Amino acid sequence: MTKRTKVFLAVFVVVALGAYGYLYWWANTPEHGVFDSIPVVREVSDSLSKGVVRPAPAAPQEEMDKEEPAETGDTHSYKTYTNTIQKFSLDYPDTWIPTATTVDGVVTLCITDTEAAGACMLTVESEAESVNVSEEKTYTALKAEYRAGKITEFERAVAGEMGRLLRISGEPTVSRVVVFSHEGRVYTISAVGGQEVVFDRATESFRFQ
Repeated sequence: MTKRTKVFLAVFVVVALGAYGYLYWWANTPEHGVFDSIPVVREVSDSLSKGVVRPAPAAPQEEMDKEEPAETGDTHSYKTYTNTIQKFSLDYPDTWIPTATTVDGVVTLCITDTEAAGACMLTVESEAESVNVSEEKTYTALKAEYRAGKITEFERAVAGEMGRLLRISGEPTVSRVVVFSHEGRVYTISAVGGQEVVFDRATESFRFQ
């Protein structure tokens, strides 16, 4: 290849790259100043710029369900319950009555409203993880138990552990339940319908000692 041919090819490459860069700029710039006033230039440039490869738009990311802000209008006064054996605490309405029991290794804290004839308004359960007990299995079982209602799934942090929350409508017994695990135990906190504000306060205040 002669020196003259090499120079020609170099000039050709530079001109080609410059032309492509110009067309790319034209294709991505809505206003072109003085060039817009020259019909022939605009027509030719618009036609050629259609062949310029443009970056494909980024695919929209799928958004996960996000919890709505906690409900307001709480009229309760609270005090703190502490379980010295399981070493956790949480806030509950000061007129309610907490009762803790242990049956077959399952620890249950039932907090009743004095006007509700002993029904558990807020419930905390914990059980040691085993072959048959895990956060995933508990969560799956709860979804099956409340499948008659409309279920919406969220994430919620409780005491520094990321848990999974079910919001349930149309279910007569439970409207909120969260499942999480900590140091080899699986925990669930649930509340009956109408006690969503109390549930939020309990999960936000829940702490391990």
